[in-house]
Amino acid sequence: MTDITVGDTRPFVQYVADGVQTAFTYPFPILAPADLVVVFDDGTAPGAHTVNGTGRSDGGTVTFSSPPPADTRITLYRDMPVERATDFVESGEFRASALNDELDRLALMVQQVEARDANALRRAPHDEDGPLELPPRAARENTVLAFDAQGWPTVLADPVLAAAQASDSADAAAQSATDATNAVDQAQQHRDAAQTAAGDAAGSETNAGASASAAAASEAKAQDWAETAPDVEVESGAFSARHWASKAEDASVNMPAERLRGDLAIQRVRWTALVPTVEPMPAWSVDFLLGLGLDGLSVSRAGPAMYHDARGQLVTAGSDELRIDHDPVTWEPLGALIEAARTNFLHDSLNPASQTRTLAAGTYTLSLKGSGSCTLSGAASGTANEGAPVTFTLASSGDVTFGVGGSLQAFQCEDGASATSFIETPAGGGASRAADIVTANSVDWLRAAGLSVVAEARLADVAAAGALRLVSLDTGGDPDRHNLYWNGSSGRVEVFTKSGGASQGSLGALTAGWSDGESHRLAIAVGGGQRKLFADGTKADADTIAEPAAPTFLRIGSYHAGNQWNGHVRRVSVWNRHLDDAALAALTG
Repeated sequence: MTDITVGDTRPFVQYVADGVQTAFTYPFPILAPADLVVVFDDGTAPGAHTVNGTGRSDGGTVTFSSPPPADTRITLYRDMPVERATDFVESGEFRASALNDELDRLALMVQQVEARDANALRRAPHDEDGPLELPPRAARENTVLAFDAQGWPTVLADPVLAAAQASDSADAAAQSATDATNAVDQAQQHRDAAQTAAGDAAGSETNAGASASAAAASEAKAQDWAETAPDVEVESGAFSARHWASKAEDASVNMPAERLRGDLAIQRVRWTALVPTVEPMPAWSVDFLLGLGLDGLSVSRAGPAMYHDARGQLVTAGSDELRIDHDPVTWEPLGALIEAARTNFLHDSLNPASQTRTLAAGTYTLSLKGSGSCTLSGAASGTANEGAPVTFTLASSGDVTFGVGGSLQAFQCEDGASATSFIETPAGGGASRAADIVTANSVDWLRAAGLSVVAEARLADVAAAGALRLVSLDTGGDPDRHNLYWNGSSGRVEVFTKSGGASQGSLGALTAGWSDGESHRLAIAVGGGQRKLFADGTKADADTIAEPAAPTFLRIGSYHAGNQWNGHVRRVSVWNRHLDDAALAALTG
């Protein structure tokens, strides 16, 4: 075997194909082509390919006979047999090269095991020692893994199973309702028979009476099937429609609460793993990247809106539906997309074609999706490309021509100084998108005497004017509030506070600016008249203020008067205490 050196390199690498490239590098050594696994994102092995660079310290390349389809994720990793198939012969020749070969092989095996271990859920070395065994199998059946108040493994009821039980209960309720309806129909038939018997055979009074009795009995049975109290049998093992409706309602009410508790437990574990030096746990948390805590939110938007799904495709969300947006190229989750109302003035926006529009005086932004471009002429000038929008201002009304070149999937000219998500328009006119409003369902858990809020957010196109609200703690209006926001006019992040209608001024951070596509982690600590602002691990500002009234609203991506974030909110967590500087620096670092 060729002598190699084994560097500290993870034996795992991924690429996203562009439909053109055929050669992909693996930056780690392998001893044989069979030691390298090549797999696509759907788990299938690719077609014809060759592996070059066997026995080289710096790895080699995998070359496909034809380019993998565009947007295919390609994974290359080492998976050599963990075995030792040879021995040194007693009193035999002992060469340094043979020893090096064996040690290299062992080092590669250890790296391979280390790479797999890095993907496992595990306790930090400095964390408290204790039992991490799973509960017994019988206790685990039809449950989800969670952690108890001491942080040890336990189980919670499976929300999916609860949903299925709710569905079964609803089905049973529907069946009972059908049975009740059938019984009512039978009662009506008996009543009709009784009336017919009474009218047609006055001499058959006995038969008419029997039919009337049967009708009354059937009507009573129908009432039993419909209205008998929950948990009371109508017949042996059979229950009323009211019983099953009650069970379905109980399951639907309890399931989100159970899921919300489980989501908070998961996020607490995540914070502990990321920042083990901070002992207090958040009282409330939502993680849009992982989809945790969403049951604790109320989402409102009066109409549909577009976003990129997990496959990078442009799709439409319905009214009041939260949009978890993704990078259209890498498919990376970007967070909850929260935006202000906007209007797209271009016609047939998902089938871009050159056109001229008459625009009123104001500021506009042109953006597009695709490999082509759009050039402005007439009352405005400039050329927009994907990822490079153009903002222009008209001093007065004028005709602007939008010249489309190349292949475009969508284009948009909207009012405002930044680009937002695409708005689908019809062939004969423009269209508008309503604003997103996201709030916590409840703040009963909140302790106003001391609060710390950590928020991570992203701006794809940073506005050079106006205020973009990230987090607001308020009482439902203007007089008492804390607002964390981006001030485009001053080019910095600020915290603004009002108490009893009196301004308490602002704290500032990120004075060097916020670049397009950047994410930042920010924190504010308030309570007891003390106010602090942190950004990316650094204490930016602090002061003493008159404390506002206790908040009754927690808003994400806006404040009481709108001013939506116009970007992605990734995570928001709230601690019921005024955390110290070291904790806030660690949580935002």
